[in-house]
Amino acid sequence: MVAFLAVAVAILAASLLLLSRRRTHLPPGPRGFPLLGNLLQMRSVLGSPMNLQNLARQHGAIMTLRVGSVPLVVISSSQLAHEALIEKGSIFSSRPSLSERQVRLSNDRRSINAAPYGHHWRTVRRNMVSHVLSPHRVHAFEPARQRVISELVEKLRQTSQRADSPDGPAVPVLATLRFTVFSLLSYMCFGQWLDKDAVNGVERMLRHLITSAGRGGRMSDFVPLLKIVQRSPRDLKLEELVGERRELLLPLIQRAKLLAAEDKLDQNSYLSSLFSLQRQEDHQLKLTDEDLIVLCSEFLNAGADTTANTLEWSLANVIKHPAVQKKLLEEIHSSVGDKPVTEKDIDKLVYLKAVVKETLRKHPPGYTTLPHAVTEPCKLGGYDIPVHATLLFNIYAINNDPELWTNPDEYKPERFLEGPGASADFTASSGVLNLIPFGAGRRICPGLGLATLHVHLVLARLVQEFEWNTVPGDTAVDLTPIQEFTVVMKQPLRATLKARRL
Repeated sequence: MVAFLAVAVAILAASLLLLSRRRTHLPPGPRGFPLLGNLLQMRSVLGSPMNLQNLARQHGAIMTLRVGSVPLVVISSSQLAHEALIEKGSIFSSRPSLSERQVRLSNDRRSINAAPYGHHWRTVRRNMVSHVLSPHRVHAFEPARQRVISELVEKLRQTSQRADSPDGPAVPVLATLRFTVFSLLSYMCFGQWLDKDAVNGVERMLRHLITSAGRGGRMSDFVPLLKIVQRSPRDLKLEELVGERRELLLPLIQRAKLLAAEDKLDQNSYLSSLFSLQRQEDHQLKLTDEDLIVLCSEFLNAGADTTANTLEWSLANVIKHPAVQKKLLEEIHSSVGDKPVTEKDIDKLVYLKAVVKETLRKHPPGYTTLPHAVTEPCKLGGYDIPVHATLLFNIYAINNDPELWTNPDEYKPERFLEGPGASADFTASSGVLNLIPFGAGRRICPGLGLATLHVHLVLARLVQEFEWNTVPGDTAVDLTPIQEFTVVMKQPLRATLKARRL
């Protein structure tokens, strides 16, 4: 009886919303089912960039997918994305609250990514940017970067010298890179080095947590009244993983507090800044230990996942396109010489930067941005955008727009060395928003600079130190993508390598 009443009330609410929308000039979109709209099509549409691209071709660069009681507006145009995220950034900078699982994961939307536009979001984001991600603070972690990259190179060198096969044994690229990146980020976060078992344990738990929370939505995410009658085993698993996160991270946070009290904690660490924020008399903020757990897990996940996956995609393309690997090595030799590449050398390596840009154009972390919400009714592209709408920006469409990129299906780093691509960057500073793997505007990923530094530095060192090839007997590198928390290689990259120097 309760379930029947909940469904009836939900249908009535959706019907009233549909009636009210008749007075709203929403963007066009595909036909859906009565009341449910396009909800039953969402997984096939949002899970496939080609399906979303085909819909955009049919209905336009701005279209509406009706999902229960929520209009979902998809933007597939560079110009409209610039209008929304840059010109009208203050209106389009909030986050919707659609998924109960995401609310649980973020401690009721207290993380930077999930928080709505307001005081809490501004404060915690400003703290991360100014105290951890500023150029001065990033530079302070240079010795830590040198340590983990040297350990990575030595580990791979030992692997390449084994006699398992003439070309050396296969390297599981992503797992190796994730450990390196996670080790570095855990030090930046907690201000202390974690041993191998602790790094692997925290990394494994957080990956399970985000993939569990990030998988496809349910009807109750879009028809909120159904939450009282729809509960799945995945919800129980998520609660179990959230509890496990607390058990693993809280002791690390408590140990950091003790080290801070003894003046032994790295003052540049993320936790050091959060402890300072916790001591401020800001009654609107009131950071709890649960907030610290959420903010630390967000810092670790966002930085590790994007960086390691971009490095894997980069190496996969370097192997698949030997001319790119050769040209990259020649640039390193001519600009840096025989000494190991350092971060001071990155600005001289213009082809390296082009390789990373092309990798992120072809293989962005997501097919769309994280969802945006508007803070007031407005117009976009001549259409009405109501305050309850959710917006997605179609990264895949923009990155593959033939009006922006010549032969977009081709992997060609040279496109960023001359012509229109030469001025392209990740922040739209040139006034053109044509490369947005990290989002844009006020909600642009705050770790963009740190992530790209890590990708540039690690990729340069790995190409400088080793020749990368496919595993003998394997077929060609498979670049088929699959959507997990981010877009990853369906077949994880395995590679063999030869040391270029002893």
